[in-house]
Amino acid sequence: MLWDIFISLCKNVNWDIVEVRQMETVGYVHGGLVLMIIVLDVPAGYVTRIRKSSLYRIPEEVESFDTALDLLGAVWASNVPDISLRIFGLRRPPFQLPFVW
Repeated sequence: MLWDIFISLCKNVNWDIVEVRQMETVGYVHGGLVLMIIVLDVPAGYVTRIRKSSLYRIPEEVESFDTALDLLGAVWASNVPDISLRIFGLRRPPFQLPFVW
């Protein structure tokens, strides 16, 4: 699904290699009380890179809602432009996602 979205975006910029290398598609895998963020891009122009975050757990009790702040920060950071620059520390944003390699 992310790849199909990425291809549609590439068609919109007429496959301009400079634009394609800067594009990213962000996806959310949500199941039950767990969320994972996935980022798809083609930084070199010919190899697709897929990066995934660690699992974020949504608390079941109101008393432990403060643990959901990491989840809310991760979702917010994934919607900010230049997500991979922010996520992988090339610039210092207010919040960074811990990605699993």
